[in-house]
Amino acid sequence: MKISLLSGEFKMTNPALREDALDSLELPITVKSGFLGLLNFKLPWKSLTSEPAVIRICDLYALVGPRKQDSDESRQEKRVQSTKQRLLQLAEMMAGEEEEAQEKKEKDKGYFANLQAAVVNNLQIEIENVHIRYQDYDQNGKPFAFGVTIEKFSARSTNSKGEFQFVNPKDRKSTRLNSSHTYD
Repeated sequence: MKISLLSGEFKMTNPALREDALDSLELPITVKSGFLGLLNFKLPWKSLTSEPAVIRICDLYALVGPRKQDSDESRQEKRVQSTKQRLLQLAEMMAGEEEEAQEKKEKDKGYFANLQAAVVNNLQIEIENVHIRYQDYDQNGKPFAFGVTIEKFSARSTNSKGEFQFVNPKDRKSTRLNSSHTYD
């Protein structure tokens, strides 16, 4: 792991994926094994209002499988409550209440909130060489597997012509996906 505070760079190479890496997503799957070749995060402290923050992920390989039924009732209850809370937040957002509150916050925010919004709105994401494989057993105990590979994915801010540009929140994000495959 390499951290350079002055340049605003955090770099981690070859960390193993934790089994609980997907738990916060409340998916019915869990990580069995895997690693991440490179995780790089750049935050240009000296020019936050003119240069984008960049997250770069390279060589992500993960073997996932079904989540085992949780025998611990308290953990299972927490998971259910968390899911209910997220559904409630989604319903509120769809009802427009979140939008009205956001508009009010926009009027009230100060320098640091505007700076945070600029960083988030201009965040660039670059992902290369991803391979996720799901393995399980069918009802007869026969193993099966399928997977997804992604050669390259990127998301960045663009102007109205689709050209890369440091932008304000009213402009656009452009995404690009090169060579994605599935198999079974």
